[in-house]
Amino acid sequence: YYGERALIDQIEFWTIDNLSLPNIMITSLEHEADTNYIETENPGVGVEFWIFNFHKQTIVQNRFFREAIYHLLDMKKADDMLGLDIGKVASRFSYHKSQLEKKDSTKIDGLLASANYQGETLILGVLDHPVMKKQALWIQKMAASHHIQLEVRFFALDKSFYTKDFEEQADMLLMGDIPPDDPELGFLDFCYNPSLLCQRFFSPSILEELHAKLEKMKIASDFLERERE
Repeated sequence: YYGERALIDQIEFWTIDNLSLPNIMITSLEHEADTNYIETENPGVGVEFWIFNFHKQTIVQNRFFREAIYHLLDMKKADDMLGLDIGKVASRFSYHKSQLEKKDSTKIDGLLASANYQGETLILGVLDHPVMKKQALWIQKMAASHHIQLEVRFFALDKSFYTKDFEEQADMLLMGDIPPDDPELGFLDFCYNPSLLCQRFFSPSILEELHAKLEKMKIASDFLERERE
């Protein structure tokens, strides 16, 4: 847990004297236990993402450059070449709703020309984690093949997360997030939490648009309507 003080006022510890006892199902006194259920497992889902720092006046402000980076970031290809298995490639936080646009490396050079990219060096920040380090160095190599100059800078989570290191040093970040079990609350936390990167990297205009969409999601009457929002 990397957040600030949790909203917990009291923690209780219960001692079980006899560990050989079977599990006990606690039910309401007015109702008998309902044993007609299906037991399912809901695996935790983490996300890995790339985010641009819109508080820095660099080429990342140009949409053609960002689109070029999109086609460069073929993470399925990266993981295959590096022998990694980190999960499914997704276009959004809710992976089951992903609609990926095909990666097309032949578009990169034309998009860079449209962005008027002049070969300036950009800082790619990444967590000092073995898997992410491999990915970042692979991305740096692929970027160089299109004359995009990336300097990879590694950040230790415990030293940089609650400082301004990310905002002040990185033009782009390759990061990960492990949300809580509830996907909707996890998404809201990802977008709203001032310690996380949406709030730290997005411009005021992007945040205004994001918050308007989140408000529609929050007042939706049911899950399906929230999914549409």
